[in-house]
Amino acid sequence: MGKVVLYLYPMFEEYAVKAFYYSDEGRLAETWEFKEVKNVVITAKQVSLSRQLAKEPLAIVVDVERPVVEFKGGVLKIAGGGRE
Repeated sequence: MGKVVLYLYPMFEEYAVKAFYYSDEGRLAETWEFKEVKNVVITAKQVSLSRQLAKEPLAIVVDVERPVVEFKGGVLKIAGGGRE
Protein backbone atom coordinates (compact mmCIF):
# COMPACT_ATOMS: atom_id res chain seq x y z
CA MET A 1 0.00 0.00 0.00
CA GLY A 2 1.25 3.47 -0.83
CA LYS A 3 1.55 6.35 1.64
CA VAL A 4 0.91 10.06 1.57
CA VAL A 5 3.09 11.94 4.06
CA LEU A 6 1.69 15.36 4.97
CA TYR A 7 3.77 18.03 6.67
CA LEU A 8 1.64 20.76 8.26
CA TYR A 9 3.36 24.07 8.97
CA PRO A 10 1.25 26.21 11.32
CA MET A 11 0.80 29.81 10.23
CA PHE A 12 -1.51 32.49 11.58
CA GLU A 13 -5.06 31.02 11.25
CA GLU A 14 -4.00 28.58 8.50
CA TYR A 15 -1.46 25.95 7.47
CA ALA A 16 1.06 25.59 4.72
CA VAL A 17 1.10 21.93 3.67
CA LYS A 18 3.63 19.84 1.78
CA ALA A 19 2.47 16.39 0.68
CA PHE A 20 4.50 13.51 -0.73
CA TYR A 21 3.05 10.33 -2.23
CA TYR A 22 5.19 7.21 -2.01
CA SER A 23 4.15 4.19 -4.08
CA ASP A 24 3.91 0.73 -2.55
CA GLU A 25 7.48 0.16 -3.80
CA GLY A 26 8.60 3.09 -1.62
CA ARG A 27 9.36 5.41 -4.55
CA LEU A 28 8.40 9.08 -4.48
CA ALA A 29 5.65 9.28 -7.09
CA GLU A 30 4.12 12.74 -6.63
CA THR A 31 4.44 15.91 -4.56
CA TRP A 32 2.09 18.80 -3.78
CA GLU A 33 2.35 22.13 -1.94
CA PHE A 34 -0.58 24.14 -0.63
CA LYS A 35 -0.83 27.48 1.15
CA GLU A 36 -3.73 29.10 3.03
CA VAL A 37 -5.13 25.72 4.14
CA LYS A 38 -7.89 26.20 6.73
CA ASN A 39 -8.98 22.55 7.09
CA VAL A 40 -7.54 19.14 6.24
CA VAL A 41 -10.05 16.33 5.63
CA ILE A 42 -8.64 12.80 5.34
CA THR A 43 -10.66 9.79 4.23
CA ALA A 44 -8.58 6.63 4.52
CA LYS A 45 -8.49 3.35 6.41
CA GLN A 46 -5.39 4.27 8.41
CA VAL A 47 -3.96 7.64 9.44
CA SER A 48 -0.94 8.03 11.75
CA LEU A 49 0.72 10.97 13.47
CA SER A 50 4.49 10.68 13.52
CA ARG A 51 6.86 12.59 15.75
CA GLN A 52 9.66 10.34 14.53
CA LEU A 53 9.51 11.90 11.06
CA ALA A 54 9.65 15.47 12.32
CA LYS A 55 9.16 17.30 15.60
CA GLU A 56 8.12 20.44 13.73
CA PRO A 57 6.18 20.53 11.44
CA LEU A 58 3.44 18.03 12.31
CA ALA A 59 3.78 14.90 10.16
CA ILE A 60 0.72 12.83 9.22
CA VAL A 61 1.07 9.50 7.40
CA VAL A 62 -1.94 8.31 5.38
CA ASP A 63 -2.04 4.76 3.98
CA VAL A 64 -3.65 5.01 0.53
CA GLU A 65 -3.75 3.40 -2.85
CA ARG A 66 -4.20 5.90 -5.71
CA PRO A 67 -4.63 9.07 -3.63
CA VAL A 68 -7.14 11.71 -4.67
CA VAL A 69 -6.01 15.18 -3.56
CA GLU A 70 -8.31 18.21 -3.86
CA PHE A 71 -7.84 21.77 -2.62
CA LYS A 72 -10.69 24.26 -2.85
CA GLY A 73 -11.81 27.17 -0.68
CA GLY A 74 -9.12 26.59 1.93
CA VAL A 75 -10.09 22.92 2.41
CA LEU A 76 -7.52 20.25 1.57
CA LYS A 77 -9.09 16.80 1.00
CA ILE A 78 -7.05 13.60 0.86
CA ALA A 79 -8.89 10.40 -0.07
CA GLY A 80 -7.45 6.96 -0.61
CA GLY A 81 -8.84 4.82 -3.36
CA GLY A 82 -8.73 1.08 -2.81
CA ARG A 83 -7.30 -1.61 -5.02
CA GLU A 84 -9.44 -2.82 -7.86
